[in-house]
Amino acid sequence: MGLKAVVACLHHDPARVARLHEGDDLGLSAEEAGWLRAVPRAAWGVDPMRARRVAGALIEEFPQTAAIVGRDRVMEFCASAAFLSVCEGEGNLASAFAGWVDAGSTARLEGAMAQARRGGVAVVEVPASVMSAWQARVDGALAERVAHGARLSRPPEEGDGAWVLAESRGGDVSVAELPEALARLVIYGLLGRTREELVEEARRLGAEDDAEVVVDELLELGTVRALARPAGTGASE
Repeated sequence: MGLKAVVACLHHDPARVARLHEGDDLGLSAEEAGWLRAVPRAAWGVDPMRARRVAGALIEEFPQTAAIVGRDRVMEFCASAAFLSVCEGEGNLASAFAGWVDAGSTARLEGAMAQARRGGVAVVEVPASVMSAWQARVDGALAERVAHGARLSRPPEEGDGAWVLAESRGGDVSVAELPEALARLVIYGLLGRTREELVEEARRLGAEDDAEVVVDELLELGTVRALARPAGTGASE
């Protein structure tokens, strides 16, 4: 466990500070833990709003997820092993939170949207009931209300799966349901493929005579990007 990561966590989590001063080395060497104990304990809490700002950002990005688990649960993220992993440089805050929080497929759906905001394209499968509940609950003021304690019930996870594409369009994130075959083609393309490979996969998935048209539309939209040559092929080949 890295010293810098632990230092970052100590600035966000008073419980870790208490454990440190009670003798827990927090996964560091005894020497490194000694360095941190030499820091005046009050220094770790000089900005007590750090964790609240992290929670506020997560509530803004995951409003329905946060409403399901509650504001206080979101606040606990900074004390989690998942947050420590982010401080270690593994992944990003949004993806770590989506994997940590217990909000079922709602978190997966909003996690896909978070990935799209960062310039990615994400395809997830969620129960149709969750997708319907999410669409019915879209509310631009929800994050603010969650910050003041508002809650939502957790939707049932039942019914057929809905394949959902999240991508950034002109700075805004769009969310659209896709037929399963098209969703699987996008997932295949996200791994990096040539146009020829994409067309072949589209045919395998049932597009047949329309395969080239489907692939070219995805390429034009920027949903997938074609490699100039197969992955792993050298320039001289």
